[in-house]
Amino acid sequence: MLRLFRSGGKPLSVGAMLRALKLKRSNQGALVQVLDALVAQGKLVRSRDAFKLVEHLETITGRLQMQRSGVGFVLPDDTRKKDVFISEKHLGDAWHGDRVSAAVVNERRGKNPEGRIVRILERGRQSLSVVVMKKIGDELYLCRPTEPRMYFAVRATAAGKTLTVGTLALVAPGDKVDHNLWEGKVTAVLGKEQDVAAQEAVTKSNHSVPSDFPEDVLAQAADLPEAPRPDDL
Repeated sequence: MLRLFRSGGKPLSVGAMLRALKLKRSNQGALVQVLDALVAQGKLVRSRDAFKLVEHLETITGRLQMQRSGVGFVLPDDTRKKDVFISEKHLGDAWHGDRVSAAVVNERRGKNPEGRIVRILERGRQSLSVVVMKKIGDELYLCRPTEPRMYFAVRATAAGKTLTVGTLALVAPGDKVDHNLWEGKVTAVLGKEQDVAAQEAVTKSNHSVPSDFPEDVLAQAADLPEAPRPDDL
């Protein structure tokens, strides 16, 4: 299939592929399954009624920044390039803050180029702060991320922990189980939403602010004076 795209050097419709591969119409369903798998692997992109080879498109690597409206922008590592607009349907499984590769599928005059996420290079965070929405099973809770630009729910297990609605917790994300639903495992219980200490922990988590420091750093901080010395001014 990929050799066919490389030899032709142009987008191909399902009908064109059936003819080129000398397949019958009855094989169309199986062909589409293969195409969908190649799209999921980031090797092809679908544009209207045709498929394109990603290696023939310009790809941009950068950090995905989500908007509250549900769309996103890839902020390129190469600051000379424009931010790439990503519509909601072209986000794939990428989250706010992930480092991704995006294929540019449409150059728009006077606007940011439009693209789609073809590969997640690095998750922006290994731990999610969530709030418990309801209990759905034995030590199993439905949660939502506290980061408002993360549009999914987490089905989190909390072995040995009892949580109530409104509890803030940290979760190690797992696999995707359904549309906008991920698995996760509770690693820490932070407290109730109204607790100041819990809100501080959530803020640090959402902005990747460290809360644990090496002993040598703590020792240096302890040696600092309570107020600046004259030589420090």
